[in-house]
Formats: sequence, structure tokens, C-alpha cells
Amino acid sequence: KVAKEIQNLGKKFYFVRSQIDNTIRSLEMEGADFDRMRELAELKEKISCGLTKAGISEPIIFLISSFSLNEFDFPQLKETLLNNLDEIKRDVLLMSLPSTTVKIVEQKRAQLKKRIWMLATASAAVGAVPVPGLSVAVDLGILVTAIIDFRKILGLDDASLQRLANVAKKPVEFLKAEVTTPLVGEINAEFVKQMLVRTGFVAVSVAEVALDYIPIIGSTFGAVSSFGMTYKLLTNVLDDLVENAQRVVTVAFPTDPSHPQQRLRY
Repeated sequence: KVAKEIQNLGKKFYFVRSQIDNTIRSLEMEGADFDRMRELAELKEKISCGLTKAGISEPIIFLISSFSLNEFDFPQLKETLLNNLDEIKRDVLLMSLPSTTVKIVEQKRAQLKKRIWMLATASAAVGAVPVPGLSVAVDLGILVTAIIDFRKILGLDDASLQRLANVAKKPVEFLKAEVTTPLVGEINAEFVKQMLVRTGFVAVSVAEVALDYIPIIGSTFGAVSSFGMTYKLLTNVLDDLVENAQRVVTVAFPTDPSHPQQRLRY
């Protein structure tokens, strides 16, 4: 009844059959001539026929297992949800998905690039305020928070790596061995200052503080320099984290079809 009411309202909905791994395991034990793809197709057809008889036209069905995030219809379910949500909801869902495929990592990169633009714009707005030292302090806060968030979203924090190891059934140390970036350590204002020193942005920050005492010129320079510093640094951070996340996903799920090397094999 609920499904028919939703259909009558013109809303999109999907049918998800979970624990499909248990079903497949049971079928495997029944006969030696077991064909996994055929059995899955027949099961989906059986469910579809039952739903059609119940008055559901063209039901969309996904067969999934919560223990096999890259198998059965789980990848298609995630892709379908992402493609049928508005931008805000899609962003929230994508950021919350575990990084189990290279494709998901790349999709997260694209969304985080948009976030970098917004953070750089916020930094520029503060940089235009002619209060000595204010922009530098705010920029450090923005950068520290963004780096920690990016790391977690891409699945490179300790908790995310442990969860991925559990799903992939591999030792977490095996996955951590692929992470070479220093961005997985403690991120604080001092760490970000050292990054700015290495990239040469610290000189710009010092000039910005000095020019804050000069009306108009100081505000203009502060806005431009804050935007450029935040955008460039976070872009470099994102590229580094994505590269590491892709390596982790590749060793966790070596048969991931979204990885370029796997696509070449097919």
C-alpha cells in the first residue's frame, strides 16, 4: 500500500532486497551447476513480477549485501541515489559514503573542489576587513578545519581506515601502508603555519598584516591574497589526499572496475 501511494504521488522510489549474500550462499549449497549471474537475474525477475502483480509499474529493484559494498547492485544503488537527488542532498549523501571505489573518490574530489571555492571566498571576505592580524587568524582556522574534514570525507582518518579494513577483510596496517601523506597526522595551527612557510605563502601573510594599516589598498590586497592562499593550499591538500585515498581503495578492493587499470583489463 505504501509503495502504491508513493507511486500515485509521482515520487521516485526503489525496492532494495538486502542480505543477498545469504541467499546466494544457500543457492550454492543446493547444486553444483550454480550460475550466480543467472540466479541473481531470476531472483530479480521473480521480485519484479510479484511487485507488478501488486500494482507497481516498472519497479526498480536492487539486490545488495551490507557486507559487500562493491558487489551485487550496491554500486548501482549508490549511483542511482546520487543521480536522483538535488544538489544539496547529493552533496550530503556523497560526503557520507565510504570511499570504496576510485569513482567515489573522484566524485568526492569534484564536490570538495566546489567547497574550496566557497572557503576561499569566505577567506577573502574576512581579508577585506582592515583589522591587523584578523585575516591570518581566520585563515588558519579555515585551513585547519578544512584539512581535517577533507581527510575524514576521503576516508583517511583512523576510524574510516579501520571500517574500510573491516569491509575489505584486510589488516588496517595493510591499508595504512599506502598512506604516505603527512596530512594524516595531527593538524593544528602550527602545522598549517609550517605548510605556509614551505609554500612561500607566509610572506604574503606578513605583507597582508602590514598593509592592513593602509585604507583601501590594504583591504584589496587582503581579500585577493587571502583568496589565493586558501584556494591554492587547499587545492594542493585535496590533490594529495585524493592520491592517497585512491591507493588505499585500490589495495583494499583490487577488482574495483572503476579503477583505470581494471578498466583496461576489461
